[in-house]
Amino acid sequence: MARRLSRQSKIERILRDITKKGNFGGAVVATGDGLPIAMVGVSKVDTKLIGAVAASIKDLATRAHQEL
Repeated sequence: MARRLSRQSKIERILRDITKKGNFGGAVVATGDGLPIAMVGVSKVDTKLIGAVAASIKDLATRAHQEL
């Protein structure tokens, strides 16, 4: 019987594929508030900081879109 992957494992597999195909050093999936959900290849990076920066960029993009 085939083993079902958890949602976390599926996300991490997708992130590994993205980083490999894009030749990125790592990737993080975070909530809109910057809370890291999944990450690959970023053991030497402050993932909380990356999540916070991503949330800030998302917020900035949303506000800019509303202004346009």
